[in-house]
Amino acid sequence: MGIMGAGFLVGCFKYGAPVAEYGVEVNGIHFYGDIKSEDSLKNIPGLTVKLVFEEGWDSLVTTTNATGHFELSHYAYEGDHITMKVIDNDSLANIGYFENKTIDVEISGRDYSNAEKELNVLLKKN
Repeated sequence: MGIMGAGFLVGCFKYGAPVAEYGVEVNGIHFYGDIKSEDSLKNIPGLTVKLVFEEGWDSLVTTTNATGHFELSHYAYEGDHITMKVIDNDSLANIGYFENKTIDVEISGRDYSNAEKELNVLLKKN
């Protein structure tokens, strides 16, 4: 019992300080941003924003609000690559009809440490 107890005690230390290890560590990152028209810089409401994680294994979808803003949260790690897709599904209901856009995003060490990633996008009109 003494050997097992010592092993447990050593296992709870990380970088010289005690760390509680209750289970799987979840690293949620808050993704947010504004979608605007490239020519007028006006916010575009009603666009679909899709984030595809880990080569298509998982994805999140939301719609920009009245101010062209979106927010999503998901686990991600430094070095992860995410595909962001902005899609104008409602055609002329927006300021105008906008081109769809796909952006490749990499999670940096700063994003991971801050647990947030800002993704602002400018769209061209068709």
